[in-house]
Amino acid sequence: MLRTALTAAEILIARKVRSSVVDYLLEELSAPELRRIEQRSGYESNKLDILLRSFTLQRMRSGYEPSSEDFFVPRPVEPVDPESPAYARRATRQHEQEHDTELEELVGSVFAVYRARARAIIGGASMEALAEELTSTASKASESEYRRRHSNQGRDLKVEAAISLMDLVAVGLSPSLAKQCSDALHWSWVDSGSSPSEALVTRQSVCAELHPALATDIVRAADNVFKRRVGASEKCADMVRLAKLLRPISPDDASAVFNNAVQVAAHIDREAMSQIELLEKLVTHGAGQFSDRAQLSRNATTVVADASLRLEGYDGFPWPAAMSALARLDGPRALADVVRWDDENVAELRNTLPDLLQAGLAQGWLSPAHASSLALMTRSDGDTVNEALALAIATDSKDAAMLAEAAAQDALIRHRHDRNSKLSQLVQRAKLTGPWCSALLAQEAFVERIPKPQGSAYRTEYVPADRQDNVADSPWTLRDVTDADMLRRALDVRQNELRIQRRYVSVRDLLQQVRHVVPLRDRIKHLDALRLLTADSNSYDTSWALVDAAQEWRATSPAVAQWCKSSLPECIKLSLVHYANPYGYNEDHFDTVLALVELQPAEITDLMIAGIGANVSRLSAERIHRLVGLIASYLGARDAAHLAQWYASRLVSRLSDADRVALPPDDDYPTNVDAAVAGAVFACFGDPDHRVRWRAAHAARRLATTGCVAALRNLAFMHEVRQMPAFRSAELPFYWLAARLWLVLIWERIAHERPEVAFQAGENLLSIALNDEFPHMLVRAVALDACQALIAAGWRPLQADARAALERVNKSCIPYAKQAGQSRRRGLVHGRGSTERTTRFHFDEMDTKPYWYSNIINSFANVDLDRFCAEADHWIVDMWGGNEDSYRWDHEPRRKSLDRYNYNLTNHSHGSLPTVERFSTYLEWHAMWCAAGELLKTEPLPKPDRSGSSWGSLDERIRNIRPAEPPLWPIDLACPTPLVAQNWCFSPGDTRGWVESVDEGEHRREVFPEDRPDYAVVYARATRCLEKQEESIKVSSALADRRTAPALVRALQTMESAWDYRLPHEEDEGAEESSGPFRLTGWLHSVEADGGLSDKDEFKGSVACIPMRPGRLVTERYALARDSEDLMKWTRSDAVGHAPMFIFESWGAEVPDDRYSTGFSSEGHRLLAHRRQLSEFLNDARFDLVIEVEVERREKSEQEYSFEKEEPRAQFDRLYRLTGDGELSIAEGHLGTWLGDSR
Repeated sequence: MLRTALTAAEILIARKVRSSVVDYLLEELSAPELRRIEQRSGYESNKLDILLRSFTLQRMRSGYEPSSEDFFVPRPVEPVDPESPAYARRATRQHEQEHDTELEELVGSVFAVYRARARAIIGGASMEALAEELTSTASKASESEYRRRHSNQGRDLKVEAAISLMDLVAVGLSPSLAKQCSDALHWSWVDSGSSPSEALVTRQSVCAELHPALATDIVRAADNVFKRRVGASEKCADMVRLAKLLRPISPDDASAVFNNAVQVAAHIDREAMSQIELLEKLVTHGAGQFSDRAQLSRNATTVVADASLRLEGYDGFPWPAAMSALARLDGPRALADVVRWDDENVAELRNTLPDLLQAGLAQGWLSPAHASSLALMTRSDGDTVNEALALAIATDSKDAAMLAEAAAQDALIRHRHDRNSKLSQLVQRAKLTGPWCSALLAQEAFVERIPKPQGSAYRTEYVPADRQDNVADSPWTLRDVTDADMLRRALDVRQNELRIQRRYVSVRDLLQQVRHVVPLRDRIKHLDALRLLTADSNSYDTSWALVDAAQEWRATSPAVAQWCKSSLPECIKLSLVHYANPYGYNEDHFDTVLALVELQPAEITDLMIAGIGANVSRLSAERIHRLVGLIASYLGARDAAHLAQWYASRLVSRLSDADRVALPPDDDYPTNVDAAVAGAVFACFGDPDHRVRWRAAHAARRLATTGCVAALRNLAFMHEVRQMPAFRSAELPFYWLAARLWLVLIWERIAHERPEVAFQAGENLLSIALNDEFPHMLVRAVALDACQALIAAGWRPLQADARAALERVNKSCIPYAKQAGQSRRRGLVHGRGSTERTTRFHFDEMDTKPYWYSNIINSFANVDLDRFCAEADHWIVDMWGGNEDSYRWDHEPRRKSLDRYNYNLTNHSHGSLPTVERFSTYLEWHAMWCAAGELLKTEPLPKPDRSGSSWGSLDERIRNIRPAEPPLWPIDLACPTPLVAQNWCFSPGDTRGWVESVDEGEHRREVFPEDRPDYAVVYARATRCLEKQEESIKVSSALADRRTAPALVRALQTMESAWDYRLPHEEDEGAEESSGPFRLTGWLHSVEADGGLSDKDEFKGSVACIPMRPGRLVTERYALARDSEDLMKWTRSDAVGHAPMFIFESWGAEVPDDRYSTGFSSEGHRLLAHRRQLSEFLNDARFDLVIEVEVERREKSEQEYSFEKEEPRAQFDRLYRLTGDGELSIAEGHLGTWLGDSR
């Protein structure tokens, strides 16, 4: 009604009718209280449409130019008092700001359309100017559509705007102009084949002059739907919907579209899934007998790829069967196909690779080492790792212990959220005792000891009754159990009795009780009664009750066995629909039925064919396919092979040439497993998604640790590869620059971890590092470090002057020069507009040039932004053949593939690294490193400052983009979650009470952990979550003069808030709380580092670097050095054989703010100091140690956006003083000793 009233008001305004009612309506509909931003949502497209229409009209009628900045009424200004609860709430609710920003951007994208629309209603502008404004604003509103392509909000509001534009026809706007503008807002339905807005099409169809254009649009959309590669039912429904929209305009054309829909109904649909399962059965039974295995492999690949595309989103796609068939036909080829399908958007690797690996293990062409390595290319694949380890153990492989260690590390670190009980059982049965296996078993035992929380009452109180007890109480007579009619009546009576008692017992369960009272001499009569009952009712329960009875008595009764041979086959034929269950989840198996009749394979085949004929009217296509698959298991291998080739060829023949997924030539496929594994890894190095690259990097590293030398040898020689038609789409660019970078990254890690394995890649790495023709500074820097690590490990390069040449890599031979002025360096010339472009390639003006490029030119003395862009343009266009329009979304080669990602994953805002690289971003980023390397040959670097700091230098920028703890990756910093109760569960009880109470013992447990009795925590950060509960832990420490430490602890403890002071680190000694003896001294060294490329590693854990480590005071006194075998430990050089003095541990991964998460999660890191050695240090340095433990708890609200209810939270701070002689005290007094029994 509001829309109708508003439209009436717009007509009156357009006709210049003065009415106070109109003014009142506009004021009411655009009232400020309705435009409060916290009360509006992007999903209210109808309300936003009415608000925008009324607001723009009301403002324009009042003599003001409407502006999107004035549309929303901002949130109320909240108090700035830090003690205010509202202030705390505001500080912790970033999602409110995100909500407001997204809503403002959404409305801003269409506001100009509504403003132009209001101007058209009010009049006063010429038709030409109006047409230009409406067309321009409508087109611009759709330019940023790709940013919200995953959200219905933008689409729905644009549809509403399009409908509102069509309403202008009622006030005199040209129908053709209104359609042109509305189509600009809602254009995608024609080309994409998606359903258009019925309301918009209805409004357009009201105008007879628009009928020809509208009919053309609908017919074109129907043609696009017809060509779409989707299931027949979905395609048919869309075409029928379009035919209904077309019928009022052109009945004949609508009839033609409907007839095409009828034709489409015969196309491939869900039955393709059961066809693939049937094909797999035939391939399995025909293995080794195929006359043309290569052609069969091509046909099977085509069938699976086409079905995957058509049935995308359908549940239950038979990937296990599909992968089993393809793997059996050609394993290396199948591996290449599934990697390429992920690039082509045919099927995601996480859906295909696990089943392929498990099939390869079962069929024997894939080794456990290969499988466990490739399993890391999916985010979580514990089943494959388990199968690989089980196979290695079963075959007494010498690699079993090594694979078990790798699997245990995966379970504890990489897949920490997925408990793998089967792996623990395998490790325990095989008595494997490596450090990771031992840690896994210890964790499993610890978890088992944790008290399990009680579930809801209905789960604990309901105990299902035993099936045999759930029967009626009246007895069965002999006639009841031997006469079919009497048995039927008795069953009906008992079922009625049970209904009255509100109890449900199946007929099968009732007949199970009947068997207990059947006399031995009457068993055949009972079976005959069941046979007649089955033939009459043909129900599932009676059919299986007959088989149950036959199975129970056959072994002890020759008469029953003979009855099974003579009478049971007919029952099977008539009840085949019940015996051959097609769903795969039922406990009953058809082979148990066939075992009762003891027929020959040919007889079984005849019986099943007869059964299909007898039940054909009740069998779906899927069930028939599965029954034929059962028949295939009784065929000879040669017959099955012949049938498989014929059937695969028949399935392919149903596809038109245009619909068939293009396959690479056979010569491009790998011919052995090692080549296929190497190709799969290298192909994923060049994936647009950084996360995929890191998974592949972990897989390559696992190949090294498990001794897959041949695969790595293949990988080492792929650094020059730029095209991979078998593994990557031929229609899309391969990110070979990224692949080359990740290749040297993994070889650099292997060079430090397994140098003997990396020796084979040494010459290739050397050629990359010394290649002046490819001056990619980052690639060369990583290759340089890899070569130096190999040389240190004993590798001898063939080139005589290799060491001297490596010293010159990424080094300038030009003398230093004075840094040029900032204005000239940015290439900004007075009077030149920002839209002026001097390069062929269109560089991103928002993020690439202001952040990436402007920052790196600061590393040169005289290079300005124009010069740098010109050099980058040379690499992109001349060297790599880049297209100058690559930046446009409609020119993005991977537009369809990137549609599955959120826009935020593809942007590089403020110079950050995108998670998923668009092609233009990929070119810009690598061109930056090549341009810098090329300019380094001719351009001087700035003179170093007096401090000698390397900040801003090219070397520093390279270090910042690499992993922060070389040669370690972030995952190397991770350890299993410490086995202390607070890291695994919260204390049971009321959540509100848990938030508001933390006792001193809980603080103390954070400092003196039970799992490390010889150590004390001197620094820690941890977060723990469970549903509505969240706990944050902070532990800090500093040294204090032992004369004043007690008073200082008391003074700090009495402060109102922990924010009023901070325990200093070594590098900020100016932050002492007071001067003189009342002073805190930092003794730990803080390190801050960006993760660079490793930030995108999903396995990285909670930290990218060690954020806190021993400072100079303790390091110099005891000559501390990091353990060469375990870089997370610091050991005293004067105490050989003693325990490490310091240990750093990190666990878990960043805890997301997921209000729907139900499992307990814990992440954190801590620095531990050995108690006895710490005591010695305190005595030697004449200090006490002050440790602060801060515990913050909150109860998370159930709703993500909760604007009215405060989240209960509480903060508890406790200070401890540790003396050199072992005294432990707090502000209130002495607690005891902290040294314990540590040695």
